[in-house]
This record gives sequence, structure tokens and C-alpha cells, in this order.
Amino acid sequence: MRNHSLLRAITFGGLGFALAACETAPTQQAVAQASPPAPVLQANASIPFLNHGGVEDWRAEGSTALLVKSRTGHYYRATFMSPCRNLPYAVGIGFKSDGTDTLDKFDSVEVRGERCVFVAFDEIPKPDKW
Repeated sequence: MRNHSLLRAITFGGLGFALAACETAPTQQAVAQASPPAPVLQANASIPFLNHGGVEDWRAEGSTALLVKSRTGHYYRATFMSPCRNLPYAVGIGFKSDGTDTLDKFDSVEVRGERCVFVAFDEIPKPDKW
């Protein structure tokens, strides 16, 4: 009887800890609401010369989008079809184009073996924290 009480206490204690952790962790929706995306300057934009240094820098915007800086100093947001789980932890990514040497909404990135397909690729103003 004593072992069952201890097991029950551990189980309920662990459940309480898990519920407390769930309450304090922000959801993706809450994070998205806290920082609204920048306005779009040009929808369906593209970066030419992808294979010849067209992309200068990139930054993850959570797991739902990628911010890209072109060699010409323009900024873009690539929004993914579904969350790109490994992107927030990546130190390197691979841009996958359809063979046109241009990065646009029909392309994707590869992050730690995960292919993340774009659903939109828009030019935006320079992000605040770049």
C-alpha cells in the first residue's frame, strides 16, 4: 500500500510540473501576436543570382518564416508552408531553387535534412533588429 501511495504522489507531482511548464511556455500564436510581421513592399518578389552570391545573410523568424538579405541590400521574408522545426537552431541552411538561379516563392531551404517549402516570398522593409 505504501508503494502505491508513493507512485501516485510521483505521478501527480510530475503531472503538476508538466502542467506548470505548459502554462509558462509561450505558444507560436502568442509569439506571432507579440511581434507583428513587417509590411510587405512587394509580394511575390525574387532575388536574382542565387548561385552567384545573391543572398548575403539570413535570420530565422521562429519556425514559420525566414528573413533574407540580398547582396543589393533588400530584405525579404520567406514564409513556410508548414513549420520548419530545425530552423531556430540552425547555423547553416541550403537554399534550393528550381534551377533558375533565382530565389522566389517556388523554392525552399534545407535545414539539418528537413526540407522547408516556401508558400510566400515578399520584399519587406529592413527589420528593426538586423
